[in-house]
Amino acid sequence: VDVSDPTNPVAVTFIDNKVTGFGQLSDAWDVELRTIGTTPYLFVTDDGGNGLQIANMSDPANPVAVGYFNVTGLTLPAYFAMAEIEDKIFWFVPAHSGSIVAIIDVTDPANPVVAAAPTDGEAGCDGLGGPHQVAYFTHETDSGNTEHYIITASYLGSSFQVVNVTD
Repeated sequence: VDVSDPTNPVAVTFIDNKVTGFGQLSDAWDVELRTIGTTPYLFVTDDGGNGLQIANMSDPANPVAVGYFNVTGLTLPAYFAMAEIEDKIFWFVPAHSGSIVAIIDVTDPANPVVAAAPTDGEAGCDGLGGPHQVAYFTHETDSGNTEHYIITASYLGSSFQVVNVTD
C-alpha cells in the first residue's frame, strides 16, 4: 500500500500463494522490511506452512521471491525480531508450537544459514516451551563491551527466557 498521502492510501500489489515463487506461502503471520546492502527485502513467517519466506522488494509493485525455507523443529513460526550484529543480519524466529528459537543469518538473503537454535530444556533454556514472540536488545557491560540478547515470551511456560546471543 502506497501511503505517500496517508489520507489516500493506494493498493500497489497483492501477493498470495498463486504468484510464482510464493507457492508455499499458506498463512503469513509476521513481516518486516529490512534493507541489506541497498536492496530492500521482505521477511515473512508462515505459520501455516511452518516456513520462512524472503522477497526482494526493490520494485514494490512487483516483489520477487528470493526463497522459502523450513528449519527443523520450527513449527508455527510466529512474531520475530531482526538485528545487525557485527556486520551480519540475524532473523530470530520462535516456534510458537514448538520449543526452539531459530537464529538465522540472512546476511545473504538468497542463502540463509541457521546459526543456532536454542531449545527448551537445553543449555539453561528452561522457558522456551511455546515461544510466540521474541525481542532483541543490547547491554553495555561495565568494561564497555556490547552484549546481544533475545528475550522470548512463552505461553506454555507462562514465562519469559533471556538468551545471550553475543557469540
